[in-house]
Amino acid sequence: MAGHVVGLYVAPEAGASPERRERVDVVDGGIAGDRYCRGAGHFSRVGDGHPVTLVAARAVAAAERAVGTRLDPGWHRRNVVVAGRDVDGTRGATLAVGDARLRVTRDRPPCAHLESTVGTPGVAAALRDRAGVCAEVVTPGEAAVGDAVRAVEPSPREAGRRIASRLRE
Repeated sequence: MAGHVVGLYVAPEAGASPERRERVDVVDGGIAGDRYCRGAGHFSRVGDGHPVTLVAARAVAAAERAVGTRLDPGWHRRNVVVAGRDVDGTRGATLAVGDARLRVTRDRPPCAHLESTVGTPGVAAALRDRAGVCAEVVTPGEAAVGDAVRAVEPSPREAGRRIASRLRE
């Protein structure tokens, strides 16, 4: 199932508010200009950095409904917001995002830091189980708002489901 990019965000420093971009350069190590690409993100210091993060637009909207308010753009602190495709549960998949290729490495749960940055009680809990994923850069490239997001290599779990489905037929 394909989706498309509806938001791109870069935070140049740890704790800085994410800045919306219309296009970004995905380079080895992350997104050019982002704190994690430079090893300056909050979690870089504890060995839990994440080159690129993605979240589904519907998860962001559901979290806002859960806390009862619209929040500032980029409040979720994820780099890429994807509409029309769920990114949770894609661990192991390689996604094409614009010209770049990203391999999803793990889920990215919300953290307590998010709650203090946003200043809205309950926002971290509202993202639980839908806070997005971390990905490593397989192929650098440019990504822009409106670009397609599609799996070019399915996750092992999804590939297993497809094989099982064909065997049942």
